[in-house]
Amino acid sequence: MPVNLVALVVGLEKRLGLRPAVFAGRLGFGVSSVRNWKKGDIRPGLSALESMRRIAASTEAARDLLPQIDQAIREYEWHPKPKHTRISPELRDELVLALDIILENAPLRVIKDVNRILTKRAGDYVQLDATSRAAGSEAKKKKAGQKVAG
Repeated sequence: MPVNLVALVVGLEKRLGLRPAVFAGRLGFGVSSVRNWKKGDIRPGLSALESMRRIAASTEAARDLLPQIDQAIREYEWHPKPKHTRISPELRDELVLALDIILENAPLRVIKDVNRILTKRAGDYVQLDATSRAAGSEAKKKKAGQKVAG
Protein backbone atom coordinates (compact mmCIF):
# COMPACT_ATOMS: atom_id res chain seq x y z
CA MET A 1 0.00 0.00 0.00
CA PRO A 2 1.53 3.37 -0.99
CA VAL A 3 2.30 5.87 1.74
CA ASN A 4 -0.30 8.59 2.25
CA LEU A 5 2.05 11.56 1.90
CA VAL A 6 -0.57 14.07 3.09
CA ALA A 7 -1.07 12.13 6.34
CA LEU A 8 2.69 11.75 6.70
CA VAL A 9 3.42 15.48 6.40
CA VAL A 10 0.48 16.47 8.61
CA GLY A 11 1.41 13.78 11.17
CA LEU A 12 5.03 14.87 11.35
CA GLU A 13 4.07 18.52 11.80
CA LYS A 14 1.58 17.57 14.53
CA ARG A 15 4.06 15.36 16.39
CA LEU A 16 6.66 18.11 16.35
CA GLY A 17 4.09 20.59 17.63
CA LEU A 18 5.36 23.35 15.37
CA ARG A 19 3.57 26.20 13.64
CA PRO A 20 3.51 25.80 9.84
CA ALA A 21 6.20 28.44 9.21
CA VAL A 22 8.54 26.91 11.78
CA PHE A 23 7.89 23.40 10.47
CA ALA A 24 8.61 24.51 6.89
CA GLY A 25 11.80 26.22 8.07
CA ARG A 26 13.00 23.07 9.86
CA LEU A 27 12.44 21.12 6.66
CA GLY A 28 14.26 23.76 4.64
CA PHE A 29 11.30 24.54 2.37
CA GLY A 30 8.85 27.38 1.92
CA VAL A 31 5.54 27.54 3.72
CA SER A 32 3.68 27.38 0.39
CA SER A 33 5.46 24.15 -0.58
CA VAL A 34 4.54 22.49 2.71
CA ARG A 35 0.96 23.80 2.42
CA ASN A 36 0.72 22.23 -1.05
CA TRP A 37 2.02 18.90 0.31
CA LYS A 38 -0.57 19.01 3.09
CA LYS A 39 -3.36 19.68 0.59
CA GLY A 40 -2.10 16.90 -1.69
CA ASP A 41 -1.58 19.33 -4.58
CA ILE A 42 2.04 18.25 -5.03
CA ARG A 43 4.23 15.49 -3.67
CA PRO A 44 7.23 16.26 -1.49
CA GLY A 45 10.43 15.62 -3.42
CA LEU A 46 13.26 13.33 -2.41
CA SER A 47 15.18 16.05 -0.56
CA ALA A 48 12.02 16.93 1.40
CA LEU A 49 11.48 13.28 2.33
CA GLU A 50 15.12 13.03 3.41
CA SER A 51 14.68 16.16 5.56
CA MET A 52 11.57 14.62 7.13
CA ARG A 53 13.52 11.45 7.84
CA ARG A 54 16.37 13.35 9.47
CA ILE A 55 13.96 15.31 11.67
CA ALA A 56 11.88 12.24 12.60
CA ALA A 57 15.02 10.25 13.48
CA SER A 58 16.18 12.98 15.83
CA THR A 59 12.81 13.53 17.52
CA GLU A 60 11.45 10.91 19.93
CA ALA A 61 7.82 11.92 19.32
CA ALA A 62 8.16 11.33 15.55
CA ARG A 63 10.35 8.20 15.37
CA ASP A 64 7.33 5.97 14.76
CA LEU A 65 6.97 7.70 11.36
CA LEU A 66 10.38 6.46 10.17
CA PRO A 67 9.05 3.27 8.49
CA GLN A 68 6.50 5.32 6.52
CA ILE A 69 9.11 7.90 5.55
CA ASP A 70 11.53 5.17 4.47
CA GLN A 71 8.79 3.57 2.37
CA ALA A 72 7.97 6.95 0.79
CA ILE A 73 11.65 7.39 -0.09
CA ARG A 74 11.79 3.91 -1.66
CA GLU A 75 8.59 4.58 -3.59
CA TYR A 76 9.92 7.92 -4.77
CA GLU A 77 13.20 6.45 -6.00
CA TRP A 78 11.53 3.58 -7.80
CA HIS A 79 8.41 5.16 -9.27
CA PRO A 80 7.97 4.46 -12.99
CA LYS A 81 9.64 6.99 -15.23
CA PRO A 82 7.59 8.56 -17.99
CA LYS A 83 8.50 7.63 -21.53
CA HIS A 84 11.06 9.90 -23.12
CA THR A 85 9.50 12.74 -25.05
CA ARG A 86 11.23 15.33 -27.13
CA ILE A 87 10.79 18.96 -26.21
CA SER A 88 10.99 21.98 -28.43
CA PRO A 89 13.99 24.30 -28.24
CA GLU A 90 11.62 27.01 -26.97
CA LEU A 91 10.40 24.85 -24.08
CA ARG A 92 13.99 23.87 -23.27
CA ASP A 93 14.94 27.56 -23.14
CA GLU A 94 11.97 28.29 -20.86
CA LEU A 95 13.00 25.46 -18.53
CA VAL A 96 16.58 26.72 -18.37
CA LEU A 97 15.36 30.26 -17.70
CA ALA A 98 13.06 29.02 -14.91
CA LEU A 99 15.92 27.06 -13.37
CA ASP A 100 18.16 30.15 -13.54
CA ILE A 101 15.50 32.24 -11.79
CA ILE A 102 15.09 29.63 -9.06
CA LEU A 103 18.81 29.17 -8.47
CA GLU A 104 19.71 32.86 -8.71
CA ASN A 105 18.51 33.56 -5.16
CA ALA A 106 18.74 30.06 -3.73
CA PRO A 107 21.01 29.22 -0.80
CA LEU A 108 24.03 27.05 -1.59
CA ARG A 109 22.37 24.03 0.09
CA VAL A 110 19.43 24.22 -2.31
CA ILE A 111 21.75 24.59 -5.31
CA LYS A 112 23.67 21.50 -4.22
CA ASP A 113 20.40 19.57 -3.74
CA VAL A 114 19.17 20.58 -7.20
CA ASN A 115 22.51 19.60 -8.71
CA ARG A 116 22.40 16.19 -7.01
CA ILE A 117 18.80 15.53 -8.00
CA LEU A 118 19.28 16.62 -11.63
CA THR A 119 22.47 14.57 -11.92
CA LYS A 120 20.71 11.48 -10.55
CA ARG A 121 17.66 11.95 -12.74
CA ALA A 122 19.76 12.59 -15.84
CA GLY A 123 21.66 9.37 -15.13
CA ASP A 124 18.38 7.49 -14.68
CA TYR A 125 17.05 8.78 -18.00
CA VAL A 126 20.28 8.04 -19.86
CA GLN A 127 20.17 4.49 -18.49
CA LEU A 128 16.45 4.20 -19.29
CA ASP A 129 17.03 5.50 -22.83
CA ALA A 130 19.90 3.04 -23.38
CA THR A 131 17.74 0.17 -22.09
CA SER A 132 14.81 1.24 -24.30
CA ARG A 133 17.06 1.48 -27.35
CA ALA A 134 18.56 -1.95 -26.68
CA ALA A 135 15.10 -3.48 -26.25
CA GLY A 136 13.89 -1.77 -29.42
CA SER A 137 16.91 -3.02 -31.34
CA GLU A 138 16.30 -6.60 -30.13
CA ALA A 139 12.63 -6.37 -31.10
CA LYS A 140 13.56 -5.15 -34.59
CA LYS A 141 16.05 -8.02 -35.00
CA LYS A 142 13.42 -10.58 -33.96
CA LYS A 143 10.87 -9.04 -36.29
CA ALA A 144 13.36 -9.04 -39.18
CA GLY A 145 14.22 -12.68 -38.42
CA GLN A 146 10.56 -13.65 -38.51
CA LYS A 147 10.08 -11.95 -41.87
CA VAL A 148 13.05 -13.80 -43.33
CA ALA A 149 11.93 -17.12 -41.86
CA GLY A 150 8.26 -16.61 -42.90
